[in-house]
Amino acid sequence: MKNININLTADQAKMVDQSATNYGFANRSEFFRAILRYIFLHSPQILAKLDAATFEQPPIRDSSYIVSELAKSGKHSKAFVASVARGLKKSDYFNQ
Repeated sequence: MKNININLTADQAKMVDQSATNYGFANRSEFFRAILRYIFLHSPQILAKLDAATFEQPPIRDSSYIVSELAKSGKHSKAFVASVARGLKKSDYFNQ
């Protein structure tokens, strides 16, 4: 088998773990393999709908707050934070 890594939010991981336990899967991998098998074999049309569910609108629209929080985190370079600030200024969604 081939190993792949995915990142989940804490809530997503909790839902996966609860579902795997509730439905009797041995582990997360078995749970995900079962989901993939089902989709590929029985409901491939679901894949066409995934792009609509891929992104959720951010709850915060204040770009200055977002940029400030990124800078305060210390996890990102100044150049990256400046790039995000420039990108947010171009967005129709933020600062409305």
